[in-house]
Amino acid sequence: AMSNNGWVGSWRPHRPRGPISAQYRTPGPKYGLPGNVGYNQHDPTRSRAPAYTFGLRLRAQQEHCSPGPQYLVRPGFTARGKDGIPAHTICGRPRADMASKTPGPGEW
Repeated sequence: AMSNNGWVGSWRPHRPRGPISAQYRTPGPKYGLPGNVGYNQHDPTRSRAPAYTFGLRLRAQQEHCSPGPQYLVRPGFTARGKDGIPAHTICGRPRADMASKTPGPGEW
């Protein structure tokens, strides 16, 4: 008693209870979720500027931020020291007038 309807056994096609990954062309719905690392739509192959600052720039204080003429830097001086080529001489150094006047150990 062979049936002609093509079905074998009691199984018939039905709607699945959950998603079956073999039915999709894409990797699946899990990639639609936001990532756990970075920001929204984060792409690690692209660089991005930092999202933090050290504070605000206030225009009123920018005009008067100099210490004034009391600290005038003489010309020829830079942030790294004296500007120009080294100046060497052939003269020796003068001797100290006298050794230290401080008493040594054991002296009263």
